[in-house]
Amino acid sequence: MPSQTFFVQGRYLGECEIPSMFLALGEVQRARSAALYCGHCGEIWARLCNGSPWTCVFTKDCAQHGDGRLWYKEMAYQPAFELERWPTDVLRYELERSIQVALGEKV
Repeated sequence: MPSQTFFVQGRYLGECEIPSMFLALGEVQRARSAALYCGHCGEIWARLCNGSPWTCVFTKDCAQHGDGRLWYKEMAYQPAFELERWPTDVLRYELERSIQVALGEKV
């Protein structure tokens, strides 16, 4: 099983195992790396790397221009976005961002 490595703003947050193939939208798909792109500032602020030669780029606002969270429900069918697989430091980052968003704090 390949590992998924998490980076946010260049900082390593950990890694976890993910399946190399999975069933989604009625077909078998290969796991791909992901890059999160902020549509406001143009930065790729997070990467979920698994050694795949393919990378999907998703538009997701960074912490300066939105919630800055890695997870979002539209991509929950991909193993890279399954919270139960995520390492502790990634979950801690998500919790901290969620609290900051709830309190109306920006980075």
